[in-house]
Amino acid sequence: MRMTLDHEYCLRSDTRVLGVAGEVNGRTMTFHGFEVTGATSYKVLFGLPDKTSFEGTITDGKYIIPATPALRSGRVLVQVVAANGTSMIRKSQPLMMFVVDSIDYEPHEGISPATGEQVLDFEGATYSNVGIAAGTGINLNREITDITEEQEEER
Repeated sequence: MRMTLDHEYCLRSDTRVLGVAGEVNGRTMTFHGFEVTGATSYKVLFGLPDKTSFEGTITDGKYIIPATPALRSGRVLVQVVAANGTSMIRKSQPLMMFVVDSIDYEPHEGISPATGEQVLDFEGATYSNVGIAAGTGINLNREITDITEEQEEER
């Protein structure tokens, strides 16, 4: 997946799907425009659905996503940090991405899978995964703030 940082260090992606629950080293993030004068290292930070965080090192503009960010489905915040030693030089704004459900994945012991309807409220818009076909898990495009009676009956 292509991750691009603009001149204001605003992070964008060519996809909203970070991965599928249970993937291990299944996807590579490629970063463009991430270089900052004076920075000697670059990290990618993940804010996970269980409210924990995880970080990885960007090497040669790439990062292979390991198992930790894809342990369970849900919203994942992604942020790029440019640093010099222990000093942070610049951070991107967090980008909301998603780990989607898998048909055949059972989470590791101690990780409880999401059950029922998953609803996301983001900047005043409400999104839901109800009625999604083919096990994709999260509807990133369907705003459901105004539900008709027919739509309510389908739910």
